[in-house]
Amino acid sequence: MDGAMPIDYRYDGTSGLIEIRCFGELTIAEISRYFVDLAADERVPRGAIEIVDLEAVDDFSVSSAEASTMPDSYELAQREKAIVATILIAPNDANFGMARMIQAYFETNMPDHVFTVVRSRPDAETAARSIRVPALEESDG
Repeated sequence: MDGAMPIDYRYDGTSGLIEIRCFGELTIAEISRYFVDLAADERVPRGAIEIVDLEAVDDFSVSSAEASTMPDSYELAQREKAIVATILIAPNDANFGMARMIQAYFETNMPDHVFTVVRSRPDAETAARSIRVPALEESDG
């Protein structure tokens, strides 16, 4: 995909998942742009779960100070879409370390938002199911 943005996403209405694929070099500007695009996207209903695949990310050009601003940037998307959870797939050590740092900022600044880091797609799907099941059980009662 020539000229493609380093963050691509689609909503799967069957699973209720926002499938996000990141690749190349990520910057805070591109991450923030994704948050704004998601908030405005009428195809994505409230109450979805994000699965963010970091496998193809070559470099995070994001400082610790910039990463600390991500929860504030995400707030608009969260308010508009009521995202249930964010699951990051980080299969290699470098991406896993960055994902854990981002997770720490989210857990500190948005403690009610479920934010999980896993190593594989099957682990992400298991996490998404475990998040959905309690939510469904609560709505049945």
